[in-house]
Amino acid sequence: QDGSSEATAEAEIEGGVEEEEDLFYDDYFDDEFDGAPVGYPDPIESINRGVFAFNRQIDKWILDPLTETYQFILPKPLRQLNVMESIRREFLAYRTEISGADEQALLSPDFHYLTSSQALAFNLFFPFRLTSSGTQLLQSSLGLEQDRVVASSFETSLDAEEQLTFSFWMELESGKRVGFITLFAEETFGSILKPNPGDVNRFRDVYRKQLQGKVPDMCLRQEVFFDHYQIMRAVSHLDLERGDHLFLIFPEANDQLVRHESEIGIISSGALGGSMTMLHLEDVVQRILDASASSAPFFASHYLAFKEKYFLTAPAAE
Repeated sequence: QDGSSEATAEAEIEGGVEEEEDLFYDDYFDDEFDGAPVGYPDPIESINRGVFAFNRQIDKWILDPLTETYQFILPKPLRQLNVMESIRREFLAYRTEISGADEQALLSPDFHYLTSSQALAFNLFFPFRLTSSGTQLLQSSLGLEQDRVVASSFETSLDAEEQLTFSFWMELESGKRVGFITLFAEETFGSILKPNPGDVNRFRDVYRKQLQGKVPDMCLRQEVFFDHYQIMRAVSHLDLERGDHLFLIFPEANDQLVRHESEIGIISSGALGGSMTMLHLEDVVQRILDASASSAPFFASHYLAFKEKYFLTAPAAE
């Protein structure tokens, strides 16, 4: 900058412009502390400093994460609170039933530890398992043709050698399969920044072959695959000739995931086409509410409570 502003300020001072009086300035404030000691001795200062440092670390590593990021971790006596009250009794009975069937440890000994997306999937899809009309309601809400559900499960893995699980999985009477991946607080679609050699080899030997003909050739590049690791592996399991379908569901309010929508659109722009559907959680719930408002009071009540639990609402204008 030039010195014009400084020159102007000097000119104003020389011209007799008075500074505005500070009504909060205390002329005697500093005088009161002229005779104060330099410090106040603490006979157990070293102990207090140690305790203070310890407490700060507890706050940083345990208390803050629990109150902010990991609210889904509950004490074992309260683990049932992971599931909404309207389906809690039936879900816990289901969990007890499958706990010996080696479905997933997540549903048995460590049930008090759930990611937000796992708990979300239970609360979103379990009501449809309770009645035959429930699965019909789900299919109509998602725009699927009516097809009797012969089997369904949570946290479903189709390959024992990989750690990919579908949040919810349905097998239909026609032979078609429908998989769901639900995300809630995640920031990416399961990307891997630095894949290990085993991951790279499996991409070259397995996934790339399974993905050919389903996604555009540009999506078969190694970096694209690992940038969208979770989705690409899920797509690799789809049998397009059989009519399999993948639903990717996440909140519109999650800006970190929404910014990847165009990339997901490119993945589904090839032969995959209508076999993968990307939906916002808010829209899915509203579709269910619209379909159940007059004919299915249980579902209407549950998803109104679901909406209140998971969606942030703007405060009412005064």
